[in-house]
Amino acid sequence: MLENVKKAVMTGLKRNEYFSLHPEESRDVASQANLLTFGTFEFNGNIEEDILFYQLFPTKTTDEEIFKCINNYIKENEVYWSKCVCLTTDCALAMSGINIGLVAKVKTVAPLAQWTYCSIYIEALAVKGLDKCLTKTLEDAVKSGNFIKVRLKNSRLFGVLCDEMGSEHKLHLFDCEVRWIVER
Repeated sequence: MLENVKKAVMTGLKRNEYFSLHPEESRDVASQANLLTFGTFEFNGNIEEDILFYQLFPTKTTDEEIFKCINNYIKENEVYWSKCVCLTTDCALAMSGINIGLVAKVKTVAPLAQWTYCSIYIEALAVKGLDKCLTKTLEDAVKSGNFIKVRLKNSRLFGVLCDEMGSEHKLHLFDCEVRWIVER
């Protein structure tokens, strides 16, 4: 099944005239560095965003290692860098350096690629300065959401509730702070 999904995503990516990449580097609870890379492209008249790949890093996550990982994936799947028109990252130096960093390396192989910050990071930074009362309310909402997600039965019941309400979204994701926001 995984191979079928991968094949469908790769077919969509290859058929398009353009696509964009969104790499996410973070650390899990065991401080293991990992890279999750999304691709955005048009598919059957809709804009689709799908996970392209997930990679664990055994050592450090430098701009060179991140680029090498993404470049290997692009080459292995016979996708053309020239079709990459956008790169969306956080503001970590390894990702966002215009003269050095992932952005600079991608621009060497994809000259049309424009770079932008992910709006989620900007929103997360904006929330950091909120009034304590509102912050407490948001923290309670996050705790409630995570309570639903960590228990399989709760997660299934939440999906049924969303379905009965006619909600477009039926899956609840974990909410957690992004590492670079915490470290700044």
